[in-house]
Order: sequence, then structure tokens, then C-alpha cells
Amino acid sequence: MSDHPHPLALHQARALAEGLDVLCADPAFQAMAPFLRPLSRQAQNLVALLSDAEPPAAAEEDLGAMDQAMLDGLLALAGPEMAPLLLNQIRIDLAEAGTGLTEALPRADWEQVRRHSHVLVSVAGSIGAVALQHRAEAVNSAAHAAEHASAQDLCTGIAAAILQINARLAALCLPAPPTQPQDGA
Repeated sequence: MSDHPHPLALHQARALAEGLDVLCADPAFQAMAPFLRPLSRQAQNLVALLSDAEPPAAAEEDLGAMDQAMLDGLLALAGPEMAPLLLNQIRIDLAEAGTGLTEALPRADWEQVRRHSHVLVSVAGSIGAVALQHRAEAVNSAAHAAEHASAQDLCTGIAAAILQINARLAALCLPAPPTQPQDGA
């Protein structure tokens, strides 16, 4: 380790990467795993950079993954009467963003790609679909730079993820419970 130009930085980066991996595997931190995994990958890339090695191959992201606790919190904020309406609007917004990206990208309509990816960032983030949110952020950045090939590559899997998420959200779209009849009515 002493012949490395940055031995302390390499040691600290390895410790950070290992610590983040341990947290990701700990059941007590499962709610934080969607946030910790990207940090772990970045720490592993830093280790590779400092040790002049190839960065580890990125694991396939599950773009359709959602943090159920985050969605539950959002629905609790909406309350039982508004939650079905909110779920329906989220499903509409996701579908429109996906369709908008699919239609705008082949035309290189960067204004529309930015618009729809921005909506997708917001909606995905609100429901805890962190991987989809980050992918939409990357699409938005590629659209700002007018990087057509990059934007197309980044859009791979987004439509399928939206369908997957919308199917799960549709299963939650139950009508509001009926009100109880009052005594004497």
C-alpha cells in the first residue's frame, strides 16, 4: 500500500465501499437501500479509480422498483378520500411522461424530452421509484446536451418500468370505503 500515490485515500475509499455494502445488506437499513446502493457503486468506482483498476460492472438496475414506505407515506398524507385520486393522477402522469418520451425522442424534440423527463423525475421521486428517477434525471441531462444516442440508450427500459409501476399502482386503486350509516337513519 505504501507504493501507491494515495494510500490513505485508497484505504478510506475501500472502507467506505465495504461499509456501504454492509449497510445495504442489513435488514434494518432496507428502506435506505435504494439510496445507499448508488453511493456504494460510486465508492467502488472511486476504489477502482484510485487503484488504477477497471470499475466494477454496474448491476442491472430495477427501474420498476419502488420504496413502498415512501408511497405509503405519500398516500397517508393524501388521506383515504384523496389517495385513490392521487394514485390515478400518478398513473396518468407516468403514462403520459413515458408516451411523451417515446414520441419526442425519435424526432430529437429536446424541449419535449426535457419536459417529459422532468415530469418523470418528479413523479418517480414522489413514489420512491429511485432508480427510475435517476434514469429520468440522466435522460434530462442528455436532452439538455442534445446527446441523441445517449438519450436513446438511457430510455431503454423506461416504458417497461412505467408499465410495471402502473400495474402495481392500479392494484392499489381501491374505491374509498363506504361511509357507515348513522344510527336512526
